[in-house]
Amino acid sequence: MASITINALSIGTHHIVAHYSGDDHFAPGDSPTLDQVVNGEPTSTALTTSANPTTYGQTVVLSATVDWDHGNNLPAPTGVVDFFDGDTLLGAGVLSGNRTVLNVSNLSVGSHDLTARYAGDSIYGVSTSLVVPEQVNGLPTLGGVPVLAQVNEGQTLTFMATVSNPGSPAFSLVGAPAGAAINPTTGVFTWTPTEDQGPGTFALVVRLTDGPRRTTARSRCRSAK
Repeated sequence: MASITINALSIGTHHIVAHYSGDDHFAPGDSPTLDQVVNGEPTSTALTTSANPTTYGQTVVLSATVDWDHGNNLPAPTGVVDFFDGDTLLGAGVLSGNRTVLNVSNLSVGSHDLTARYAGDSIYGVSTSLVVPEQVNGLPTLGGVPVLAQVNEGQTLTFMATVSNPGSPAFSLVGAPAGAAINPTTGVFTWTPTEDQGPGTFALVVRLTDGPRRTTARSRCRSAK
């Protein structure tokens, strides 16, 4: 019987054959192939996102961290982490320390199942994060603002601005007549024209701010005697 000790096999499957070279009495021969699987040191990958939910077009920062058994006194994992939306590859990042990030701004409106997959290196094995759900909302749309509204002097004109696909909406007025106001939270507009303001027509802009997004709607308010 002959034996050999090997401790330098790389990660993966190795097809090992023992070859006997023969002697004066016995012919050479080969053993059956032995498939030897070498696993990498185990790792675990965690994924986080910078915000959830987000708005279409907003940049989301995907952060992946690869952890390992620090008790083995081995260096930190190296290599690449791939980021996926379901089965679709979003991009990849190279580990620095044990962390990498990917900025994504092209996620479609709807729900996404995001994962990060560490590809392993010469020491460490592959690992995949748990699924992280990400909801992408459509762009906020301003509505409910009349093109023209009329009210008699001394009476109150009221309308309500609305928003679809809201995140954290805030309403405001630009260039409105004196006395006009809009509730920044509910979007309720009120104006009671004075005698000095009628008859007359006043242009104004209702502005909706929702996170980094801003949209406007123009209106005219007419006061009559």
